[in-house]
Amino acid sequence: MLSNYYLYSSHRLIPLHLQFFYKGSKKHNNTIDFFSGCAVFIGFAAFIFFLTLLDDLEDLADHAFEIIMFVIIAVVTIAAVFTKKAKLHSSRLEIKDNSLRVKKDLMVLMSKVQLDVYKQNATFIRYHLYDMEGKIAIFSAFEDDLLRYFEANYSERTQVFQVQKTSGRESVSYVYAGPRLLSYNLSTGKYAISDNEQLTLSKVPEFYSYDGKYKAGQKFQ
Repeated sequence: MLSNYYLYSSHRLIPLHLQFFYKGSKKHNNTIDFFSGCAVFIGFAAFIFFLTLLDDLEDLADHAFEIIMFVIIAVVTIAAVFTKKAKLHSSRLEIKDNSLRVKKDLMVLMSKVQLDVYKQNATFIRYHLYDMEGKIAIFSAFEDDLLRYFEANYSERTQVFQVQKTSGRESVSYVYAGPRLLSYNLSTGKYAISDNEQLTLSKVPEFYSYDGKYKAGQKFQ
């Protein structure tokens, strides 16, 4: 009976069917695109109204600086709205038949999943779980059951890096670990990995999550 639910591998018992529940914050900035779109619309309406107040081309020249600044802000805002983004996931994950599943529409074989753990001395800093095809990306500054499960059962797919420093601005984080640099954007899900200043991987995954504090659920019977 036991073999129906566990995979024997190198003297380990790996559950064939397990679920991890998302316990992180549900309050993500999902409304950024909506408000950015509104800002673009209001900005263009205000600009058109501004142009109607000008009497001639000489007035236009007198306000050249304001017009240039508006165009720059508009371009930056529009670029942010239409930047490719991954789908933010904040519900359970499932491991079934040796694959990691996000709901029912996305599946990645566990053999293709990579776990990078970042530590400073012996202190955990964060982890990055991803696959080379760019389907998933999980970033977390918390040790959770998903991390512990993967470390215990897929040590051959786990790498540990020693962190020199971390930094960040807005929603972008940087992790410096010797020759390796990991950068990731919590607004878009995009991440990049460089080794010795050479870009080795850059992806906008289909799905991402961060700080999920995943909690293992009961194995299905």
